Amino acid sequence: MKLRSLGSGSSTCRHPLVPSCWLLQSAGATVVIGAPWQLAARLEAIGISLDQIDMILPLSPRGDQIGGLEEIAHYFMGKSKKPYLVAPEKLLQKIKERIEPAFLFYLKELFQVKAVSRIQVKEEHISETLSFVPNYLDLNIPSYGIRLEDAKIFITGETALNETWLFKEMGCNAILHSCNLSAGITGYPGPPSLAELQTLPVYLQNKLWLYGYGNAFAEHESQIIPMLFLPQGAAVYDSARRDKILNKERYLRENAKRLLGNEREP
Repeated sequence: MKLRSLGSGSSTCRHPLVPSCWLLQSAGATVVIGAPWQLAARLEAIGISLDQIDMILPLSPRGDQIGGLEEIAHYFMGKSKKPYLVAPEKLLQKIKERIEPAFLFYLKELFQVKAVSRIQVKEEHISETLSFVPNYLDLNIPSYGIRLEDAKIFITGETALNETWLFKEMGCNAILHSCNLSAGITGYPGPPSLAELQTLPVYLQNKLWLYGYGNAFAEHESQIIPMLFLPQGAAVYDSARRDKILNKERYLRENAKRLLGNEREP
């Protein structure tokens, strides 16, 4: 079983180090966490086709999480197999309100819609439980993080800075946290800026891998920071590996030249 970063869900941000959508692969299931624009192209880049998708887990009704649903719906139209669309009831209702009038189709006609707060992905020798966790980005918009209970990985989803909320996830081995890299964005309830995240206690910073939005990553490329940005396509968790969780110390060791700017072009 493998959890991989899939790329930014934004229609405007194309930086390879700002993934916000994820792919959970097991021997018997392919689960997409977030359905961004150009999902087919993102999957094709890592050797996966839309036909292999079994389940889609959006974390909010924003475009970065549901922008790809129209593409997926049209792809599966007329086919006997239809992927599951799974989320808590409040979120599914908000997605229906946004998608159905705009795209002129009913979700239940093109997806197997299930309202749940927890699912389980099983293999022969391992299983993984995924739990939706409210992240309170905006009280008017149902938005969630997701916890992989057995792998002990927490994906925050788009969320404002909340140390108390994060502290409850201290039992996790890794916390994948959203980050805003565009200082010019105003009036937006989240995610927090890099500077804000660096005010968190060290015990939390050591748990964090970052993903986010914006095109200002170049301003931070030369800085070695304790909260590293998660590379696109990286396997955050791989049950087949001896070191199952992506480790910061190992990542720094293997990428020190690039991170320090010492790598020379051939």
